[in-house]
Amino acid sequence: MNRLKTHSIHYMQLCCLSLCLTFAPLQWSHAEPKAAISLQQATDTALKKFGGEVIKSESNKQNGTPVYVIRLLSNGRVKEVHIDSQTGKVIAPNKE
Repeated sequence: MNRLKTHSIHYMQLCCLSLCLTFAPLQWSHAEPKAAISLQQATDTALKKFGGEVIKSESNKQNGTPVYVIRLLSNGRVKEVHIDSQTGKVIAPNKE
């Protein structure tokens, strides 16, 4: 009886492992897409378009879309520029 129990446990472990290996790729497919442009490229784009001095730059999400947020200081004002990390397009220059 003890041997049967041991075999049953091993069988269940193999089944669990098999299921994990089968469904693992489904989990990976929901990973965030890799950024098409770098944070440095996004910063260069913001500087070229709006000028000023970079105060802060970071990656973030806007409505579920990965974006780069670059804060620029120009003429005593802070401008926040959002750049889509997939396309490199300027989404929004918001004044603060």
